[in-house]
Amino acid sequence: MTTTTMTRYQFFGHLVYYIAWILNKTLRVRVIFKETLLKDKVYLSAFWHGHQIYPALSLIKYHSPKQAALVSPSKDGEIVSTFLKKWGYKTIRGSSRRDAVKSSLEILRVLEEGYSFGFAIDGPLGPRHKAKLGAVRMAQKLNMEIVPIGSICNRKWIFQKAWDKFELPKPFSKIVVYVDEPLAVPKHSDITQINEELERRIHAAEQKAKEALLMT
Repeated sequence: MTTTTMTRYQFFGHLVYYIAWILNKTLRVRVIFKETLLKDKVYLSAFWHGHQIYPALSLIKYHSPKQAALVSPSKDGEIVSTFLKKWGYKTIRGSSRRDAVKSSLEILRVLEEGYSFGFAIDGPLGPRHKAKLGAVRMAQKLNMEIVPIGSICNRKWIFQKAWDKFELPKPFSKIVVYVDEPLAVPKHSDITQINEELERRIHAAEQKAKEALLMT
């Protein structure tokens, strides 16, 4: 990636940050945590592409100020990385599928520094809302629990041409982020079965968020 390209994508990342900062001032956000989630404990968290803006905007404020994220090394990832850094996140450029060992070592380092870590687990190119094994495999290697997260917004723009149908909340909209109880990944467990359970629980968390939104 050339310096010119990097600069252009970083510019878009800064632009996204300032738009999000202004937009966030108008939003009504409710974050629901399960009682089993310990505020001072570090976790891996899992959510869907397309909805990733909702936990990104809220968790650093409502749960822990020490949040980190694994961001794709792609050009689009440069936009996301620039935005997240300005929002207060620590970012690691890499993939749970490619360069998994390097990514795991970097994630382990930031976890030891007290950062919780988030994944959009149906990436990097889909299929949409279908959990990949990377996050569960990493949780097993690092002896971490994964927190399923579902979120919904009542008024949003949907980028129909994007593979993940990325959503951006409209001004003065309502957002609910539902943070489910942690899912353990024992060392000798079947990660395929746990991944299926994680996928089911993210869908269930999205439904819980929808139900909570209807009551606000």
